[in-house]
Amino acid sequence: MSGWKPFAGSGEQLLLKVTSGPRKTAAGVMALAHYVARAQGQGEHARLELFDEMGEVVAVEDLKATIKGWDLLRNQENMRPGARDLVGEDNGVSLLPERERFWRNQAYHFVWSQTAEGTGLSETELASRMREATREFVFTEFAEREHQVLWGLHLDQPGRPHIHLIVKARSNGRKKGQLRLTPQILEDMRARLAKQARILDLPVHSERREDRPDLLRDILEGRAALRENVPRVAYDKDTSLAKQVPYWLSEEGQGWLRRKDRVAAIKKQSKDLPKQERSAFIKGQRPLSQPVKDTGRIPVEFHTLLACFAGIYSDPERALASYFKMVNGDGQSAKHKALAIWYLTRQPLAFGELVQGAETMLQPAAQAARACQTFPKVNWAKPPADLDKLTSKLTHKVRQRDQDRTTMLRGLGGLRHRLRLESVSSAHRDLVRNRMTEIRVFVPAQEQAQSIPQPALQRVVDFIRPKRKPTR
Repeated sequence: MSGWKPFAGSGEQLLLKVTSGPRKTAAGVMALAHYVARAQGQGEHARLELFDEMGEVVAVEDLKATIKGWDLLRNQENMRPGARDLVGEDNGVSLLPERERFWRNQAYHFVWSQTAEGTGLSETELASRMREATREFVFTEFAEREHQVLWGLHLDQPGRPHIHLIVKARSNGRKKGQLRLTPQILEDMRARLAKQARILDLPVHSERREDRPDLLRDILEGRAALRENVPRVAYDKDTSLAKQVPYWLSEEGQGWLRRKDRVAAIKKQSKDLPKQERSAFIKGQRPLSQPVKDTGRIPVEFHTLLACFAGIYSDPERALASYFKMVNGDGQSAKHKALAIWYLTRQPLAFGELVQGAETMLQPAAQAARACQTFPKVNWAKPPADLDKLTSKLTHKVRQRDQDRTTMLRGLGGLRHRLRLESVSSAHRDLVRNRMTEIRVFVPAQEQAQSIPQPALQRVVDFIRPKRKPTR
């Protein structure tokens, strides 16, 4: 971790990434090597010379012999157990995707890219320094650990030279070590490459997003994501509850928020307990389930679902009404059935207070909910015009902010441990310790209180018919 530069750096951000899909077959590694060397191309940027882990030149004609010398696993040796069972079937194995057919990763593909504009160097000078930095980095990072490498420089993008590295995942030492890439390992690798580049007067740094003071507050406040390149939602529409089920949110959202606060308070009480006892303590605070005594007010077609809800919620009738409200949450009958089933299985607290053993009944309840073909109508009032504040409390924003905070603390904790092992100066360790303290004690700015008017009369699903008072 000695390449880490604390919280600041001049020059351009160093971009080192691992391309998706590590190669699992020898043929895949060979195809990747031909791509990096532009073996099939024509013109100035084709048939490039590559370099191995020792810095020796590898010509295009020698690629096949070089990859063969890597002693990669054959397909039969690298096959998954499930794929072996399909060997006897006609084309059974060939129909499986590569990641399901083969077991070990054979090679990884890294790309290091910089720009002439960002570094302030000419393209020729930048390419020369990147080549020398890569030569030293590959030797210390991979060759000394007995991993074989092929790498080459591409200049086909004006002003942006970039280097491709193919690294054999399994080492050649007496103890066969497998290269495993985690975000933290890749971050450390990027820091060591930046250190080597700075030695050669290449103005780059490996500063992370959480190390930038201007971004740290936005991340802790939840206004910016810790990792912008991570897709949060794979939909092309607004998925907030205020847009999808505004009627349900206006009537049931506050109750859901209160239940979430109670669960959070119970979890806070259990934080000093051993990990094995914590879950039992939290679930032990729930009430016991009670059988439904009177089902006369519920139509027969919903009795199975009501019985499942009795094993999940302390008030199954009210929870069932809340569930059907979400199904009709925007005033259109049965439009949000899939959304309601998702919340039933993933966020059951949305519909009511859970009982002990509720988790065992979630899947049966989901099956019963899918079997329902008819749904009662709901008499709605117009929801409040602005539900954004309540939505932000109940959706992923707060949860993502807390996850980002935990990720930053975990990363800084690991960094502090590695700095101690490498005997880095105490001044750098103090910087890390102070940053961890700053993140722990940070309190997001309180959102302005915004009251959401509640309907004077709580509407209910019309299949629950209240008993009439006897007349004279």
